[in-house]
Parts: sequence; structure tokens; C-alpha cells
Amino acid sequence: MDLSNVLFVSDMDETLFNSDKVITDENIKAIRMLQNHGGTFTVATGRSVTGFLPYKDIIKPDIPVILYNGAVIYDIKNDKIIWSTILGEDVRRNIKNILKAFPSIGVQVMSVNGVFSYNSTPEFLKFMDRERLPFIKVDSIDEFPDEWIKVEMTRDLVDKKGFNAYIEDNHIIGHKFIHTGDCSCEIVRENVSKGDALKRLIDQLEFQDKQVYCIGDHNNDIEMITYANIGFAVSNSLDKVKAVANIVVSSCDDNPISEAVSYIIKNNRNKSNL
Repeated sequence: MDLSNVLFVSDMDETLFNSDKVITDENIKAIRMLQNHGGTFTVATGRSVTGFLPYKDIIKPDIPVILYNGAVIYDIKNDKIIWSTILGEDVRRNIKNILKAFPSIGVQVMSVNGVFSYNSTPEFLKFMDRERLPFIKVDSIDEFPDEWIKVEMTRDLVDKKGFNAYIEDNHIIGHKFIHTGDCSCEIVRENVSKGDALKRLIDQLEFQDKQVYCIGDHNNDIEMITYANIGFAVSNSLDKVKAVANIVVSSCDDNPISEAVSYIIKNNRNKSNL
């Protein structure tokens, strides 16, 4: 069985990871099967470099990974960012305005120097503690470093409907808001997405002839799922993600990566028999 024409890209949280933030043995075995038959595997995630690195030796991607929801392409073999984009200066001013309207909102800035947090909320602290990730607390927005890659706002302590209405009415030119979880909303460049970064990576690697398969669960996965030749949504996905996927597989708690790889193998066997 030859899968050398296959590129499989997976989201991490609530897709590759189950709801306990564990990658099951079944999913790992499926990834290894794909790789052992010549397939190429990598991940596309909203996580930072530090958020991804604890899992690199478990996942073992074959090629660079897509981080910060498409704002960074990171070469794990050489520990090097090979492409990135940063936010405009207007974002800092807009964050100050958001904080005036919602003083309890948590703000996390991701830069090449790490993760910086203002107003660290319980939801953010729970995630960082579970992942055992370092971050730097700041007492003022002005203490954030320059060259922001991504901003994450945690809204577990604010009125979500009010916050959502606010950002709908307060667009930042050249940027977009992405809801990436029940309590998280991010700001990235308008043209930044996992799908856009995947196109860039494919061009860099000259993988245009690959059959691309992508799997995810949330708003930030839509572009790469629609870009793929075959897009999978896990059954715990948002309805809008399921609507754009070609195939809905089992939930993140029921080994969806294994199910997707089984489909990929079957699909390639059928093609080889034509």
C-alpha cells in the first residue's frame, strides 16, 4: 500500500486530543500506519510554539507545523520559524478600548518571546496549569512586547453576548476576530488562517500533487477543511464545520484520527484498483 501521495493535516485540541487532552494509542497507531506507508502527517493548531512542543515527540510530524491559527509555520527539525506575520499597531489601541468596555476580560499576547497575560482568568489559568506551560504576567497593556503574532481574549468572566455584539460593531481594519472556543476569541490578520498557511506550506514543499486531507472541529478549521481534497469534521464539531466537511467522523473521544486514516487507506486502495 503506497500512501506517498497523501498529506493529512489535523487540528489538535478537541480533534487529535480527546476531551481530556490525551492523544489515544489508537490515534497514534493510525498516524504511524499512514507514515509507515509513505503518507505525510502534520498538525495545524492555534497553539503557540511552547504549547505545541511538549507533544512533538508523541505526534512526530513529518513536515513543519502550522501554529497560532496560521500566523506561523514552524520547522520542528531545525527549531525555526520559517514564516510568520504580525498584527498591526491598531490592535493594541483596540485592545485598550475592549478593556474599557469589558474590564474583566483576559488578554493574552503571543509573540516570538513567549506568552504574555493581562487579567489572567480562571479559564486561561486552568489551561496553562494543565499543560504546564510558562507565561509572563503583566500589569498593563503597555508592558506587552512589540510584534504581536496573535491576541487571545478569554471571556469566561464577561457577558459573552455583549462581548460578541461589541466586536461585531468594532472591526479592526486588516484584522479579524475568530471564536476558537466557548471562552476564547482571537485576533489575527485578516488573511491569516490555517487554510492560507497550509497553501503556503504546500507551495514551499512543492506538494501540489499531494491528495490533501484535513480534519478539525471549530471555526479556525473551516478554511483548511474547505481547501482539502477531502475534509473531515469530528462529530463534536460546530454545525458550521460539519456543513463544509465532506465526511463527519466520530467524536474526539472515539478515535476520529483512526477513523479518518481508515477512510484515507480505503480511498487510496479504491483509486489504485481503477
